[in-house]
Amino acid sequence: MDRQTVPDTLDQGRLNPVFVEYMMGLPKGWVTDMDLSRAHKLKMLGNGVVPQQAYRALELLTSVDK
Repeated sequence: MDRQTVPDTLDQGRLNPVFVEYMMGLPKGWVTDMDLSRAHKLKMLGNGVVPQQAYRALELLTSVDK
C-alpha cells in the first residue's frame, strides 16, 4: 500500500481540498489536479462517494443469506 504524507488540513485558514481528497481515500490528484477553483474542487469532493464505503455497501447488498 502506498502511504502518502498526510496533507495539512487547512490552507491559508481554509479547508484544504488535498486533505479532503486524502481523507476520502482517493488517489493523489484525482480531483485536486484538475484546473478548477478551490470551491468547485470541494463541491466535487463533497458530492463524491468514498470508494471504501461504496465497496462495503455493495458487498452487503449483494450478499444473500440462504
